[in-house]
Amino acid sequence: MANIICVIELHQHHTLPISLEVLGQARRIATALGASLYAVVPIRHAPKAGEDGFIDELAQHGADKVILLTDDSTTPPEGERTDTLRWGSYGPALCAVADALPPMLLLMGATLGGRDLAPRVAARLGAAYLSEAWIELDGAVLALWEGSGASARGLDGDLEFPVVATIPPGRYSPAKGDEEVEVEVVQLPSHPADFEELGWEADAAGRAMVVGEAAAGLAAALHGTTESVGAGAPALSVSLGPPIGHLPSEVRVGLGDGAGGDVHYALAGSMGEAEAALRRALEEQS
Repeated sequence: MANIICVIELHQHHTLPISLEVLGQARRIATALGASLYAVVPIRHAPKAGEDGFIDELAQHGADKVILLTDDSTTPPEGERTDTLRWGSYGPALCAVADALPPMLLLMGATLGGRDLAPRVAARLGAAYLSEAWIELDGAVLALWEGSGASARGLDGDLEFPVVATIPPGRYSPAKGDEEVEVEVVQLPSHPADFEELGWEADAAGRAMVVGEAAAGLAAALHGTTESVGAGAPALSVSLGPPIGHLPSEVRVGLGDGAGGDVHYALAGSMGEAEAALRRALEEQS
C-alpha cells in the first residue's frame, strides 16, 4: 500500500490552519488511491495532560496515524517558538521516517519552516520538489504542478520517484476523518547545532543576484551582482527584506521577516544581522 506523509506544524500545541488544509487534501488523495496517511508532528516534547488536543484534531481531520518527533535535547534560540520547524532539529529524523515509510507524497505547508525543510528533505530522499504546489486528482491519476498561469510547471506521466511539496494557505479545505488514531512517539537522538552546511561557488558569469538593502556586500561575498544577470535565470537569488517571488532563479533565499514570497530557503528575524553573519561566513570560506 502506498504512503502519504503530511508534516504538521504546531503553535502552542495547536495545529496551524495551513497544516489542516494540507492534511485535508492529503486525506482526499489517500482515500482515492488507497494510501495510508501519516501525520508527522515535530514537537519539543511529548504532550502532557491538556496539551494533546491536537492529536484528536488530526484524527478528526483525516490522519490514519500520528507520529510525534520529539526533540528535547536542545534549547531553541532566544525568542524562537519551541515548535519551529528547522532542518537541523527535525530534518534527519523526518528523512528516517520517510525511509521507514517510503512515501509517494510528502506534503507540508508553505511556511518559513516548510520552505526551509522541504527542499532539503527532497534532496536527501532523491525526490522531486514542488514549491507552491498543486496536488490534484484527474480521475484516478495524480496530477502535480507548481505555480500558476503561464509560469506553471507540471510533472507528467507515471511517477517512479517520491514527490516533496509545499502548499500555500487557502488552496485546499480541511477534511473529515475518524475519531480515533494510532499514535507513535519517536524520540530524536542528541544532535549538533543547526546550520552546519555553508558554501557557494559562483560560475564565471557570476550567476548570483542579491536584491534589497545592504545588497552590495553580500553580492560581493557571493561573487554575484545586484543587477540583472542577463539571459536566463541566475543560479541563486537572495532577497534582503523585499518579496522575492518575482525573481526567476534555480534557488531562491529570503533573509528577514519581510522576505516572503516564493522562496526555497528562508531565515526569519533581523535582516541586517542575518546578512552580516552570512557575509562574514562566506568571506571566511573564500
